[in-house]
Amino acid sequence: MKHTLVFAALAFAAVPAFAESKACAIDSDYDVALSPDAITFSRDDGAPRTLVIHDGSLLVDGREAALSDADRARVHQFEHDARALLPEVRAITLEAVEIAFTAMTEVARGLAPDNTKLQSKLDTSRAELLAQFDQPEGHFTIDEDAVAASVTRLVGEVTPLLAGEITTAALAAAFSGNESKAKEIEQRAENMEADIEAKVKVRADALEARADRLCPKFAALDAIDDALAYRLADGRPLNLLRANH
Repeated sequence: MKHTLVFAALAFAAVPAFAESKACAIDSDYDVALSPDAITFSRDDGAPRTLVIHDGSLLVDGREAALSDADRARVHQFEHDARALLPEVRAITLEAVEIAFTAMTEVARGLAPDNTKLQSKLDTSRAELLAQFDQPEGHFTIDEDAVAASVTRLVGEVTPLLAGEITTAALAAAFSGNESKAKEIEQRAENMEADIEAKVKVRADALEARADRLCPKFAALDAIDDALAYRLADGRPLNLLRANH
């Protein structure tokens, strides 16, 4: 399974109506974890399984790689630059999550202003998702599968509640013979996407700009990665990440 190093791209997918991202594509075959001691690249399938970078050294599946002086300098620079970059990735990701929940909350308020159960569900789900980013100082790890599962579950739980609200309101209007009320409900549903887009557009555009500014920095990391002379046992390069701008 391929994992996006810029996890913000996944969060952007939750709000496609609000920003057509022009950001570069950053991809890696590995999950990435930052700690005060090292940067670890890991994956469930394929070889090597783990790559650990620390202070100019490289561990490949637990064994220290024989690096030239030039490669040690490159690995050291890679770690330094990645450490400077990842906090902004985390901040962008959190803002993207907040924008997504703002959008969903606006939908809920528009269709079900009196549904306290739905509002409570959104608040609880938001807290659960943000808790996955609550990590000790100096650490940065995102379990993309867990976050994706949380988002999928949330959509699965909220969508039926919203649909039920629309159906209930529409049926009540129809049975009462209140045609103007029925049309109002229909129009509200039709206008909702545009209304939500207008409300989150400023934040979404600003977030897109922040993500775009990361592109050259990730491209520079990719260039360091590509410049490494070190090769794996089968002759392949490390290929820690790929940046397409």
